[in-house]
Amino acid sequence: MPLPQRHRYRVLFTVLAILVGLLLSVWLGGRYAERRAWDERSAEARGQLQLYAQSIRTLVERFSSVPEVLALDSDIRSLLRAPHDRQLRLALNQRLERLNAAAGSTVLYLLDARGETLVASNWRDWSSFVGNNYAFRPYFQNAVRNGGARYFAVGVTTGIPGYFLSHVVRGDDGELLGVLVVKLELEDLQREWVGQPGVLLVADGYQVVILSNKPAWRFRALQPLDEQARAELVEVRRYAEQALQPLTHRVYRRIDDEADWARVDGPDGNHDYLWQRLVMPDEGWTLHLLSEPAGLADSIRSYRLAAAGVWMTLAFLLLFLAQR
Repeated sequence: MPLPQRHRYRVLFTVLAILVGLLLSVWLGGRYAERRAWDERSAEARGQLQLYAQSIRTLVERFSSVPEVLALDSDIRSLLRAPHDRQLRLALNQRLERLNAAAGSTVLYLLDARGETLVASNWRDWSSFVGNNYAFRPYFQNAVRNGGARYFAVGVTTGIPGYFLSHVVRGDDGELLGVLVVKLELEDLQREWVGQPGVLLVADGYQVVILSNKPAWRFRALQPLDEQARAELVEVRRYAEQALQPLTHRVYRRIDDEADWARVDGPDGNHDYLWQRLVMPDEGWTLHLLSEPAGLADSIRSYRLAAAGVWMTLAFLLLFLAQR
């Protein structure tokens, strides 16, 4: 006996309602799983970046007071007033050599008021800074202007990148005598990061990658450099002869103010990454950690199946109660 038309419509409506509810629950379960997975990975990446930032700060702070303390030394001031005193220059070369070895820095050197290097800890080496003029370097200019400076650049003499910490030397009456500089090569720190998960990028104020746990990613520009910026970089020879190729990327979704889901065209091909950022205001740097969303699809699938199971259980329970 055929079902009444009204009853057929009711069955059809019930089936459609169950299907629509099933699709909606699967979609909502997937969205919830995706959001939760991104939030969890973002929190993990933020914690990793804070550890990286702390390792950088610890290294820099070890040496930040060295030029400031040496600027008070009476022999340093005496040499700046009498730069032709050969005996004093030899004594200070040897002294800076010993201090540099004890501190574990790369090079300690003294510039006069015109930016010429009078003495340096590497005075015996082929790459000695003695006699070179670094007045064009911002770490000299900013120290003269502001009393001290921090600056990352590729070494003009050695070609090795380094972080320069400088402090002005003044006489008792406040007159400018010179500038003391300590150079730190961060290659050892960078080597410690090799093998760590993800891609770590340390970018300077120009958004150029200056450090990375993946050497092929170094000296890539995270954003286009205009003509003015390129002219400034050439003038101070900040990156020497580096080409500064752009690191092209496209943002799929903004997760929060410090994280994105993006497709990145890196040295090893195109990949999707969680792109997490952390600003280091004292250095003027930004840390970036690119993590591949491993296991994201499995997590979303599990939540969708769970949501579908819950909805179908609830639907059959309601049908059973309606039949009773």
